[in-house]
Amino acid sequence: MDEIQELREHYRNAVIRMAVEREALAFWAIDSDDAARFADISGVSFDEESDVVIGAREAVMDLAARMPFLFNRTGVKQGCPPSACSPPAFRGRKF
Repeated sequence: MDEIQELREHYRNAVIRMAVEREALAFWAIDSDDAARFADISGVSFDEESDVVIGAREAVMDLAARMPFLFNRTGVKQGCPPSACSPPAFRGRKF
């Protein structure tokens, strides 16, 4: 594997990880790094031409079903007043 291929692979993995972390935060992960570490990303793909990650949301939803303790199911961030930290979009969301 040449150096350019290694850089592309590193970039691909970093972009996929960031997309999974972003989706985990949207689902109120307690620690997005843990969520990215434990998520099954075998079904997540990255289209280099369009820079689009496909399947990150599904990976996080699957993780939330398998390991719900990684997510704050109340929709309120720890140490934050509900009026300031609970987004209206989260209310009613089920894992």
